Amino acid sequence: MGAVSNLTRRVALESISETEAPRHISLLNYNCDNPMMATSRNPNRRASSDVMRLMRSKHEAKVSRDMKRLVVKFYGPKDTAYEGGVWLIRVCVTDIYPFKAPLVGFMNRIFHPNVDESTGVICLDVTGHAWSPLYELTNIFDFFLPQFLADPNPGDPMNPDAASLYVNEREQFQKKCKEHMEKFATEEAVRKTYGRFLSNEKQLSVPSDDSESSLSDFSEDDD
Repeated sequence: MGAVSNLTRRVALESISETEAPRHISLLNYNCDNPMMATSRNPNRRASSDVMRLMRSKHEAKVSRDMKRLVVKFYGPKDTAYEGGVWLIRVCVTDIYPFKAPLVGFMNRIFHPNVDESTGVICLDVTGHAWSPLYELTNIFDFFLPQFLADPNPGDPMNPDAASLYVNEREQFQKKCKEHMEKFATEEAVRKTYGRFLSNEKQLSVPSDDSESSLSDFSEDDD
């Protein structure tokens, strides 16, 4: 699938705290370093270059000071069950990038067979195209995510209920997607949940220390 244009717009997210924006914010504080695998404490030049390329692209994003954490605004592709939805995508770039895919997840809820509904975590490889060092961050938003939403893989589900509806009751699946979008993935819903952190700044104000947080902590109490 080729690049899908006009999918994202630049979003500013400031001074995030888990108590005020409960879903998935812990990933922004997640330890992106892997001391067991990193070969150097020097900055990852490839990662920095790819982050800057993403910031200069049409995709609208904010980046942390250490250039390891990003938040990108992403719009659902046309002619899919997700058309009209808007999501904040969190990205965490590890020290061994690009040899390992970045951690990617949805901050606001989405009903999708391959998205863990409680954490928003996804696996890029589920698209059928294994991550390669030849890929860069812009490919996630030009290629991986558009295909991910357009063509779910019910054979490898992270949300069994969504996978079952997708296979057996497609109309009900689309209805459920729309219900989720109306509640969690509209511009108004994003502003309501994250609005106090929106600004015109490109800097994402999050800690850059080595404090770790578990992916299992990315939960939201709202129904």
